[in-house]
Amino acid sequence: MLRENIKQHIRHEKVLRDESPRKPLAGSQRALYHRVKRDALKGIEDLTFLLENLPEKQLEQIFTAEIMRKFFNVLLSLESDNLDSRRERVKSLWRLILYRGADYGIKLIGRDSWRALTSRMNSEIEALYYSTLG
Repeated sequence: MLRENIKQHIRHEKVLRDESPRKPLAGSQRALYHRVKRDALKGIEDLTFLLENLPEKQLEQIFTAEIMRKFFNVLLSLESDNLDSRRERVKSLWRLILYRGADYGIKLIGRDSWRALTSRMNSEIEALYYSTLG
């Protein structure tokens, strides 16, 4: 979990990036971002462990649509100072979510129902993607 002073520092750095051209990171900044990346990856690993090991009653309280909505809104957002890079990352995440979602959707509601439900999904997502190209 990130300490509040680290969050404040990252917010401050974001404001500086938004206000001025990019400058190479100083050694201390690189070290900070390395630690943040390491901690974030560990956090994802820990959440995965919880998903695999906690009872469903506990998971129902942690991983609700309401709680996860903000996470997914930010994860899949195209608002960025580097839209081309963000677009490619978001596109790969969407592809992962759609294909894994399809696997689970078929298991959940059956192949025919899933096909009917998603028959237009690919063309709509492709249209959304191309609308971001300007």
